[in-house]
Amino acid sequence: MINNVEMNDNIGGSGGALSVTMLSGFVSISVVNMTGNSAKGSGGAVFASDVGSLLLSNLNVSGNAATQDGGSVRWDLLWLLRTKTTANP
Repeated sequence: MINNVEMNDNIGGSGGALSVTMLSGFVSISVVNMTGNSAKGSGGAVFASDVGSLLLSNLNVSGNAATQDGGSVRWDLLWLLRTKTTANP
């Protein structure tokens, strides 16, 4: 569980701020600001692959970019609750 953090102005391969892969369980990310992140691959802010399930709640995801899929988030299975995504090319 990731709760109550700022993830801003990061650069990554896949997942500019956060990359979650190969977990069979449940991942929860809540009350997080993710702005100005970029990925050379997919998921400007968050990349999630081979994850049992991913819950994003109470997030502000803005101004993130990826050269491939998902300017803000790239996922396999995702639930969004009270999450705002804006200007994520």
